[in-house]
Amino acid sequence: MVNRSLLKKHIVIPYEIKKREIDANIFLATSLVKKGYKVYISNKQRINSNLDKLPKSIFILKSLSPKNYQYLKKIKSFGHKICCLDVEGTSYLNLQMLKKRASNLNLDLVEYFFCWGKKMKIDMIKLFPKYKDKFIITGHPRIEILKDLNSKIYKKESKIIKKKFGQFILITTFFNNYNYFDKTKNKDEILKSHNNLTSIGKLLQRHQRENFYQFFKLVDDLNKNFPNQKIIIRPHPVENIDIWNEYFKNKKNVKIITDKQSTCSWIIASQMMVSCNCTTLAESFFLKKISINFMPFKDKRVLYDLPLNCSYLVKNLKELIYLIRSKKYRNLKLKSSQIEKTSKIIYNYNKKNSNLEIFNNLENIKLDSEQIKYSPQKILIKKFLRKIVKLKLSYLKNKNQKIIDHKVGLLKKNEVQKKINQFEGSKNIKVNEFLPEIFTLS
Repeated sequence: MVNRSLLKKHIVIPYEIKKREIDANIFLATSLVKKGYKVYISNKQRINSNLDKLPKSIFILKSLSPKNYQYLKKIKSFGHKICCLDVEGTSYLNLQMLKKRASNLNLDLVEYFFCWGKKMKIDMIKLFPKYKDKFIITGHPRIEILKDLNSKIYKKESKIIKKKFGQFILITTFFNNYNYFDKTKNKDEILKSHNNLTSIGKLLQRHQRENFYQFFKLVDDLNKNFPNQKIIIRPHPVENIDIWNEYFKNKKNVKIITDKQSTCSWIIASQMMVSCNCTTLAESFFLKKISINFMPFKDKRVLYDLPLNCSYLVKNLKELIYLIRSKKYRNLKLKSSQIEKTSKIIYNYNKKNSNLEIFNNLENIKLDSEQIKYSPQKILIKKFLRKIVKLKLSYLKNKNQKIIDHKVGLLKKNEVQKKINQFEGSKNIKVNEFLPEIFTLS
């Protein structure tokens, strides 16, 4: 007989790109633990491999992409329930692109689809009117964690960065549709991929291609005009880093950084940030730092709403050089129309709390399950077997595994605990290893 005193609601939060998602995921998890939940965190691959070993849980997934239908069915087959907290809920250019974030079949399997704001909910209902009651506006933890009270984790890391690098201009790149991680500059491969894209995809790739080469010119001109200025480039997690490293290998004031820290820490540490059509521009805005949206080539059809309304648009190098030389970048302000549009895109733009809104809706989902605990010996055996698999893949030089490791990133217990301890009122939350690379917060 199950001891009812041991029953508790369980939440599973998988991540796909550690650098982008893990801080917000852990932040949400700590909020839910304080409300009485037990939360499991790991990457999607590890969770998927152990669905049968988890207690019946509520899964909070990062998307309901149509290609994930079998994955969702598998989750449901083990008695779990599903919600979606779309990590890219602001990164769509039209309804056709948003349609790729969900499907009627997948929505039929979930309890709720949490929306970043009013705009996203309206658009989702247009696409999937049958499921209008499942679309709930909550905002997103990726914004919540950037607010003053919650961003201590980044402020502490930024001090370490400042101490090591001093003053620098930060350049974050977003050319993943053109500068692929697993490709070189092979024009035939790029052309082949381009021909397989949709019309909007081809426009987006062209936009990235044109601005990609302008960013090399940008750094060269900054070096020429400000020879003592330090420049840090942080490429997108799924870009080909080799191209950046090769081009700037002899430029002593330019460093390509691919560490495991959040870009937010680097934004706070920087003098100013420059990017192009990238979500990091919005992160900079919520961290109360004005950033430059450098866009020599502009096609309105492929501009994302949130970065566009959270940054200062600069169209040429001459203007950018002037802003830096005159130091007028320090006093740049956004238009009131930009602020108004941002508030419609982001529900928790101001005082609303996304984590609380998510919790209130999770409470409506009926799900009890008994605690499951594995012995230390069993975990050690599983860790050993896991290492053997990794060594085998490494020996075989599995290309797909290399891409996954680069994109996903390994999570460690002490890393999770360290992040938790930096959140307000969370030091009593403990981390345990449920299975290799799957951690519980309670």
